[in-house]
Amino acid sequence: MKRTMIIGLFAMVIGAVGLLISEQLGMSAQNTIFGVGTGVIAAIVRIGTPIQRLAGFLIGMVLGTVLVAMQLGVLPGGTNTVGVGISLIVVLVVVGLIHGLTARRIQAWSMLLGVLAMSAGVYPALAANPFSAVELFPTAALTQLAMGMIGFLAVLPAQRFPDETGLAGGTPVPVTTASTPKDDESPVDQTPVTSLDEIIGGSR
Repeated sequence: MKRTMIIGLFAMVIGAVGLLISEQLGMSAQNTIFGVGTGVIAAIVRIGTPIQRLAGFLIGMVLGTVLVAMQLGVLPGGTNTVGVGISLIVVLVVVGLIHGLTARRIQAWSMLLGVLAMSAGVYPALAANPFSAVELFPTAALTQLAMGMIGFLAVLPAQRFPDETGLAGGTPVPVTTASTPKDDESPVDQTPVTSLDEIIGGSR
């Protein structure tokens, strides 16, 4: 719980800084929300090493940048429904290939998270202002990339703090092992601890 609170405080501070930066660059808050939020998710979901997660996230953001550029007409091939569909298929194929060629070290989820950060955070904001979308695209893409990296790199050190049940002097919940009930005892319903507990912050 202590680490969760610290991560939350980190995210709040990062979000505030990101909003100020976006305002100075003339971008909407949507860029900051998706950029920082997805960066935080990539940092706290502990599947793979931090370097592997960061690499996957960056690859996904690059793929998302290409996808948005095609949708806006900066690059050819994605300005219509058929083109967008083909572009999405190509992105998914590339994600699958990288996932397989790296022997699953770079996870598909981290790459898709990067694609989501760029496509959902940048495209809607620029599509709402089509007359200046092409001119704003480089700034929007770089802003989103910066917000994602800030979210990832600033929250990651918070995981060095121990995960405790209380903010101060908390007593960890003891872990009991399963035992065979006696004949005169009712079986105790024990929920097994799964790997998901470790992924989202479980014992450390």
